[in-house]
Amino acid sequence: MLHLKQSTASQSVLIGPFIDDTDGKTAETGLTIANTDIRLSKNGGNMAAKTSGGGTHDEAGWYAITLDATDTNTVGRLQASVDVAGALPVWAEFQVVEEDVYEFFYASGSTPDADVAAILVDTGSLNDTKIPDTISLAAINAECDTALTDYDAVIPADLNDPTAATIAAAVWDLDATSHQTLGTFGQAIGDPVADATTIYQAVVTDAAGDNVAVDVVAVKAETALIVADTNELQTDDVPGLIAALNDPTAVVVAAAVWDLDATTHQTGGTFGQAIGDPGANTETMYDAVVTDAAGTNVAVDVVAVKAETVLIVADTNELQTDDVPTLIAAVQSDTDDIQTRLPDALVGGSIKADMLAISGDTAAADKLEESATSIDNSTAKAGTLSTTQMSTNLSETTDDHYIGRTVIWTTGVLAFQASDITDYVGVNGVLTFSAVTEAPSAGDAFVIV
Repeated sequence: MLHLKQSTASQSVLIGPFIDDTDGKTAETGLTIANTDIRLSKNGGNMAAKTSGGGTHDEAGWYAITLDATDTNTVGRLQASVDVAGALPVWAEFQVVEEDVYEFFYASGSTPDADVAAILVDTGSLNDTKIPDTISLAAINAECDTALTDYDAVIPADLNDPTAATIAAAVWDLDATSHQTLGTFGQAIGDPVADATTIYQAVVTDAAGDNVAVDVVAVKAETALIVADTNELQTDDVPGLIAALNDPTAVVVAAAVWDLDATTHQTGGTFGQAIGDPGANTETMYDAVVTDAAGTNVAVDVVAVKAETVLIVADTNELQTDDVPTLIAAVQSDTDDIQTRLPDALVGGSIKADMLAISGDTAAADKLEESATSIDNSTAKAGTLSTTQMSTNLSETTDDHYIGRTVIWTTGVLAFQASDITDYVGVNGVLTFSAVTEAPSAGDAFVIV
């Protein structure tokens, strides 16, 4: 077992070999071993992580680790266990010995064999010269009796099994002036004249270092006042006063609250201040200004509401004198009459309007219908757009179809102008017409009559 020197840093040891945990034979040479992977048990204690530093591969799966003074601070068996991923667990045991022992065996220039030999020589010499061969048991017994006699002569008899009272008396009767070593109890209570820091002349202070003697005097004065008050209580009819306070009724309590003069209870923020002395304090409820969330005085709104309330009252009074049932009946009659005038069915939610006659002439209405159905309409489109020709969105594909008719523009720069049509090409719906003032634009609307 390898020996280690107690509480000594930089002790390097090899631990291994680390073998692959799959095939059980291949040396693992590239493991990462941290100090937390190296668990140590000192002389049978609980396992704990190595203080610092991990393991560094040396060769053939053996890793060097360096133990420090903390790792080796306990004499006895030191057990190490390392378990890292990829390798089988490895453990090792060391023996930590005291520094002198380690130096005796391993220090540079150490000669333990020669030292042991010298010790044997010395003990042999001691055997030969120091201890007589003829010493007897009787002689040893006589020497022991002499030693016991000397011991009894110097030890007082009263120390044999002393009582507690004897020990206490000896402690408190001892003159402490001869026990004044700094920091001892004897110094604290010893010579009050020679040492002002003794308990005899001590100044007792609080945590802040202030002398509490002033506080003690003040407490004494207040205690005297308390005694005077308690003497007065003894002469008062306390039971009678307490009986008068027992179980007051709600009426009595309420009367006492509302009858209390609140002018004597004007502390800021109290209910007494709020309702107390309206003359002295404008913040009381008596003089309070009620505002809305924006801080505006609502008194103006209250006045306006009052005025509107008067008008509402007048209106309701008027309604009481009106014949409301008769008025409602008239409205119902008019509604019924309107319903008889409406057609049975509406078209698209609207009343269908058919012109049956113009100035009472039904034939005129028919002719207007025929002429209206012969009117065609469309819009100009990109292509040929000039003062004499216009590409259109007309669906008619027959050439010359509109020759002799009139085109009238309803939108664009030519709105309300008209021109006679002299030619029509069905492809792209190109109209040719007498010259107009300007060329139309794509999207301009027109009708052909």
